[in-house]
Amino acid sequence: MFVLSLRHKTTKTTIMTVQEIINYTDSQIKDWYKTSEEEYGVVGHGKTSYIESEQQIKVEYTENGLDKTWTMYFHENYTVSESIDWVFNCWMEQA
Repeated sequence: MFVLSLRHKTTKTTIMTVQEIINYTDSQIKDWYKTSEEEYGVVGHGKTSYIESEQQIKVEYTENGLDKTWTMYFHENYTVSESIDWVFNCWMEQA
């Protein structure tokens, strides 16, 4: 099991698994597309995964029928000072 040490915005340090980060990111993406459809007519969905051999987070998503993929290098040292929503925020800004 791959485990990361993340610091929440409350500055409390906690141990999180990659699966917890994936689950959180998927939930945020679902909410993102629900709001996007209601406010802008953008229909979409996405699924997050971790490719351990390449140390990458991958989000495969569809917007208005177009399939897209977003990846980001993901190493535990990058997340020590970040909160659980770091991956979602990166996807939201870059994808």
